[in-house]
Amino acid sequence: MSVTVRLSPEEQYRMTWGTGGIGMIRNPDFLARRGGFWTERLSAWKEPEFHGDLAPVDYGLVVVDFVTQRILSYQHYTALSKHHVVVFNRFPNDMANALSMIEGGRVRGVRTERPWKVMEYTGEAAPGVHVYGEQPLSAFGGTSKEQFEGILSQYEAWRKIDFSPGPWTPASASAPLPSAPECFLMDYSPFRLDEGEGTADELCRAKTLLTSEMGFSLTAQEEILWSEHISQLRESEEAAD
Repeated sequence: MSVTVRLSPEEQYRMTWGTGGIGMIRNPDFLARRGGFWTERLSAWKEPEFHGDLAPVDYGLVVVDFVTQRILSYQHYTALSKHHVVVFNRFPNDMANALSMIEGGRVRGVRTERPWKVMEYTGEAAPGVHVYGEQPLSAFGGTSKEQFEGILSQYEAWRKIDFSPGPWTPASASAPLPSAPECFLMDYSPFRLDEGEGTADELCRAKTLLTSEMGFSLTAQEEILWSEHISQLRESEEAAD
């Protein structure tokens, strides 16, 4: 994935990262440009191993611009606008980061889902596969820690429901299951987030935003990389239709 960070008109870093660039952007200290986390990232960007181009690579590209206070995310790895509970419930580092997102004011709410469970043993499902809702953090507790623990507790309670044929069957699905926290709804203000899955048309729009509205200049090599990546995507999309 391509990740570009512009700190000022004179200072920018064009890099090729793995998917770790997503976690970096979600960290509250990143956009605030503070603390040891920021210092470590700034030092890493200067290393030759991270140097890359302002052009989509593999999953796509992400651009964080401190000049215009905009974030462009056009990639098909994951949405920056949300962070799934199932992900940070599995890994200790993600657990710590998720709590820091709440404490740092990066979470505006929680999307919940009330799924009609697809029965793996029959392949059947009740009508209306998912019903989504949104809850404020205050619904889970008063303090950041209480909110975080409340979200995890509710998620774990839902995950432990026995969906075997005895206590739960397609015939008994007339009543929806309890709501389960599905993802954090992220807040990057004062930055404006523009995102998409990185389709050919979306990347054409992203390129226009970068060059016409945000004032980025592309090298001749980057122009070639953009054209090649978009052409490959169009071929894949047409073959899939």
